[in-house]
Amino acid sequence: MKFTNYLSIKIFSVCFLVLTLAAGAAAYGKINLDYDGRADLLVFRPSNGTWYGYRTETGSNFAVRWGLATDKPVPADYDGDGITDIAVFRPETSVWYVLKSSNGQMLTAVWGLATDKLVPADYDGDGMADFAVWRYGDNVWYVLTSSSGYNPRYFIVPIPSDIPRATDPVPADYDGDGKTDFAVRFLSAWFIYQSETGIVRRVDLGCDIGMFAPLDFTGDGYADPGCIYMLPDVRYQWKFKASQDNQINAFVWGAGFYNDLPAPDDYDNDGVIDYAVYRNGEWWIYPSNTLHPYVVNFGVGGDLPAQYAGLKPVS
Repeated sequence: MKFTNYLSIKIFSVCFLVLTLAAGAAAYGKINLDYDGRADLLVFRPSNGTWYGYRTETGSNFAVRWGLATDKPVPADYDGDGITDIAVFRPETSVWYVLKSSNGQMLTAVWGLATDKLVPADYDGDGMADFAVWRYGDNVWYVLTSSSGYNPRYFIVPIPSDIPRATDPVPADYDGDGKTDFAVRFLSAWFIYQSETGIVRRVDLGCDIGMFAPLDFTGDGYADPGCIYMLPDVRYQWKFKASQDNQINAFVWGAGFYNDLPAPDDYDNDGVIDYAVYRNGEWWIYPSNTLHPYVVNFGVGGDLPAQYAGLKPVS
């Protein structure tokens, strides 16, 4: 097994970004720009390399220029302060650029290849997102764990011999132990390496198109295998298999003909992921606590919501 990139971790002081950034952006799952527990609104505008955020706690907005048009957004809580850090991955150089919300410093790492799938998450359970990629060619996870001082870790999820190869990574905390589990899928079959037991669990979701969204749709603290795909009438079908009873649940929210971008998150702070889409500057949210949909205007057409960055499109 050969990793063709080298590791380089650097920390800088970013003095020119001392705006009202008392916050950054939380790891894939919930975008937190404050401490009120509700998911906040955050978008990346590739046209000018700027991030725009809205904090639900204070109703305040901010803008930070961080990235290039060709960068890939990878917001996550890299410093463990409970606030999402603005971050991008630059494919041309394989460099990660993180703006730490805790102290305004920049953290960088050279890790991965341009063709790798980006899967930053907390794999070691220390409360900080780790730099991580998954490589299709060899089914290997390459992770820099923050708890080890960013020492490299390599991992392969064992899959049955009758499965040709894994095609996509679907990491999440499926066993509720506070660590992101390594998981891959082939067609509709998911193979989850549970960090708590070391056992590989197979889950058949009946979905091999669209985007993968392993999130906690039931509020029990366990990620549910989920997907979002287009129906023949171009509406979005959300489907997940509940961790408590293994029942398939489905819901229709959003539509492809509006160019909607799925943006699931916990917007009402009840511990349950809410269905939501971003529609050219409008956030259409279906909250689980009231079941009364509402729309928030924030952003413009062409923006990428941070929640969308955490989804895993089909290869």
